[in-house]
Amino acid sequence: MDPDARPAENGADAQCADAEQADPGVDGADAAAQRAVVDALRRDPDTWPNDIAVAVRRGVVTLAGWVDHDRKRLAAVAAAHRALGEPPGVRAVVDDVGVRLPGVLPRSDAGIAAAAVRALAGAEQGRRVEVTVTDGWITLDGDHAPVPRRLHDATLLSRLSGVKGVTDAR
Repeated sequence: MDPDARPAENGADAQCADAEQADPGVDGADAAAQRAVVDALRRDPDTWPNDIAVAVRRGVVTLAGWVDHDRKRLAAVAAAHRALGEPPGVRAVVDDVGVRLPGVLPRSDAGIAAAAVRALAGAEQGRRVEVTVTDGWITLDGDHAPVPRRLHDATLLSRLSGVKGVTDAR
């Protein structure tokens, strides 16, 4: 056993152990890719590999499971992408990892949109900012804004209750 291994929070050791064993229906390249991705998740300090299942079919890596912060989801996707260069034949990563915020009651997209509009109201200063919310993700569009303003807006909105992430399309 790896002395640096972290304990499972949710008893998902079996999930990770299954990912390590080669699936009889998976060819050698897919099994090697699966091992490389699981190893990459274990090496990344921001991921909890016991919360994320890894499957590989025909060179496509699928990550599935639930994490408690979007930073962990993004770290898992980045770790999988880093592992793409290790085994030959891996072509893509599918991100099916969901974010469940601990201690936060789910908030409707309408509630998130209203909170985002209120949060941006004082900062708009004549700018037209369009807010779209889909499944807890906020997308900002509208008038172009300087990078510091865009970063400020994204940071402000990412702190709202129920927000899973912010995309700035401006």
